[in-house]
Amino acid sequence: WIHGSLLSGRRMVVVAGGGSERVHTLYESPHPASVPVLKAEDGVMGELRKCRAGWCEVRIGGKRGWLPAAELWGVLEAEKSAP
Repeated sequence: WIHGSLLSGRRMVVVAGGGSERVHTLYESPHPASVPVLKAEDGVMGELRKCRAGWCEVRIGGKRGWLPAAELWGVLEAEKSAP
């Protein structure tokens, strides 16, 4: 068991996956044609903010950006699929 005081309500994810890519681009909005705001390597941890249409907004190092849900470990299967 884990004592409740050691838990947080924040959901964390790890940047991982998506084939041979080792560096992933996070975008300003959930579309690959939007402005890139951050690059993250495999293994970087971030706070999951929300998911929509197969994309998730992640906060890493104080910056926010959108990344395809398939490139994150810790996202629920329902969050990975586009409606």
